[in-house]
Amino acid sequence: MSPMRSLRGWALSVLPGVLLSAACTSRPVHQAVTDATLPEVPATLDVKILSEEFDRLTETRTTKNAVTLLHLGKRSRPERERIIRKAKTYIFQTVPYWYDDEVGQSFRDLYKEKLASTPGLDARIIVDWTSPGSTGDLLGRKMYSDLKDVTRGNVLQWNEPWWGRRFSAQIARNRMHDKLLVVDGTSLIMGGMNVGNSYLQGGVTREGWHDTDILIEGPAAQEAAAIFVKLWETSRYLASGAPFPPFEKEEVRAFRNIFKEGLYSFTFEATVDPKSGRAVKPGDPERLQKIELPIRKYLDDAKYFPKLSPASTWTVPVRIIYDNPLVDRDPETLEHYSKVMRSIQYLIKASRKHVLLFLPYLTPEPGFVETLKNAAQRGVLVGIITNSEASHDIGKVPWKAGTALYPELIKAGVHVFEWQGHQNLLELEKKEGCTIPDGSWPGKTIHSKVVVVDGYASLVGSHNMNARSEAYNSEVMASIASREIAREIYQVFEDDADLVPEKRVIPCGSRLVARPPKSEYISLEKATKLEEEQGKKARFLQQLRAVM
Repeated sequence: MSPMRSLRGWALSVLPGVLLSAACTSRPVHQAVTDATLPEVPATLDVKILSEEFDRLTETRTTKNAVTLLHLGKRSRPERERIIRKAKTYIFQTVPYWYDDEVGQSFRDLYKEKLASTPGLDARIIVDWTSPGSTGDLLGRKMYSDLKDVTRGNVLQWNEPWWGRRFSAQIARNRMHDKLLVVDGTSLIMGGMNVGNSYLQGGVTREGWHDTDILIEGPAAQEAAAIFVKLWETSRYLASGAPFPPFEKEEVRAFRNIFKEGLYSFTFEATVDPKSGRAVKPGDPERLQKIELPIRKYLDDAKYFPKLSPASTWTVPVRIIYDNPLVDRDPETLEHYSKVMRSIQYLIKASRKHVLLFLPYLTPEPGFVETLKNAAQRGVLVGIITNSEASHDIGKVPWKAGTALYPELIKAGVHVFEWQGHQNLLELEKKEGCTIPDGSWPGKTIHSKVVVVDGYASLVGSHNMNARSEAYNSEVMASIASREIAREIYQVFEDDADLVPEKRVIPCGSRLVARPPKSEYISLEKATKLEEEQGKKARFLQQLRAVM
């Protein structure tokens, strides 16, 4: 039986949301059986690992919420529009990049319309400091300027370079990559999507990407709002040019006080008087700086954090896991850690049946690679969908770096699929002399960041699970304990890995025609061939994974 056929058999052997009762220990895949013959059994993942130990790893607690998977922009865009239109008190949004295209202009206009019709509405946006340049608005005179006008100046850039701050000089690091849209402390949309055509036209147009968001309604929205107000007041302080601790240990303690300890203040000794600019000698009273950020006023204000009465639909345990490389460091050793990655690896180590991942950029840290290999070697079915050379949004270089890992992953039993994007579909249109309509495009590139373990635990968010996200970016993921959400993600994986040949048709003009596979299964033979073709170059590029 071929690996592709075996994996399809495994996919067809599991009822939506449940797992087989008998474990498969001698082979990494299950035999195909009729769905109707399978008994309904609980997920095999020990749910206890999602409580006490997960509290420590994630530095969070669970809350009960209503959760809706928003796979592809065609589902996320209308939900974003809906919750913005229903906003009564505030809209808080973090988004690295906001593009000046149809989608970007549409949401700019929606903000404008909403603010005009809702007096007193508080709308604020935080972008990464690279956003204007990265979106073709280097001088900030187009969309960035429009957003500032629409929100009456309520747009900030995270960690703008400033000569007086050591960490802001590291321009490739300390970037904001998280995406949060919080409305009224009750609704939250988060995931992988920026504001632009590529993301929010996913599943519709030929330019749209394969990306995934999640809608959360309930108290988890207030956790996201708390992250936002801390970012907002910190960004505002940093942008003012006010003094900040000049030494690394003091800097780490300041960020931990703001984001972790609930102190919202910090002290340090300044060498320059911020008012006069003159040097301050040791012992001078002006040398000791005491800074307090006005964060508590938000947290105590019912406008921003209203008391919520539990709803009958709030049944899904959710954690909001926020990573920030300036915050998540040991205050003594200064060692950095990623709460997201240690949580994902913990779940994978505890898995018993399957681990499915959408990994856009296969340039992870070695420890994560070993975790995936170890899981496969002990009989867990591990499947990865990643970008091919044809679908990669960054280009050939990071794709080559990813191929360097194929042989060792596949030899360990990990199943690797390469997403094919839209190139084959464009060729199909030419061959058939027809047009594939909007709504039938699966996604030009994989940008989803999703994990599902044993049909129960899922993570959806902005973290790419690669070295850059782990070490350099602020990221946010939702950890979700739900068989229903896991079943939906499982179905997306099954469809995108093209495990059901009967579904390989697509409308083209007025006809249904056979379409090329969405994904290519990478055999060991293919992986070895790629390794031979790329040679040492791919391995060298893999060593540069933190910049990709």
